[in-house]
Amino acid sequence: MANTSGITPTGYRVLIKPRQIPKYSPGGIEYPADARAQYQRSEQVGEIVELGPEAYIDKDEPWVQAGDRVFFSRYEGDIFTGEDGLDYRLVNDTAVLAHASASLRIGDLDAGKREPFDAQS
Repeated sequence: MANTSGITPTGYRVLIKPRQIPKYSPGGIEYPADARAQYQRSEQVGEIVELGPEAYIDKDEPWVQAGDRVFFSRYEGDIFTGEDGLDYRLVNDTAVLAHASASLRIGDLDAGKREPFDAQS
């Protein structure tokens, strides 16, 4: 993944592009903007964009690399809007918790995978 954000991590930091919360449900209903913003801020899954020069320096080699889909700590780091208009999260290398496979279902808002809402249950 090429870094089009204009943000270059320094030291032991990692630049992550969080998963974007969809604007519409699979059924075509628009999610309220404030709810989407709340979900986006608490997003824990993203794609590694770039590693700082000292990230994982205490390891033999980094266990993540650009393009990896990962879990990271909720509310960790700082959110910045890149030159490309997308939001990015800048976190410490210790905030990356695990790899997440591309086929893993994550959360209720995965497009096309959301189960029907039942207000009675």
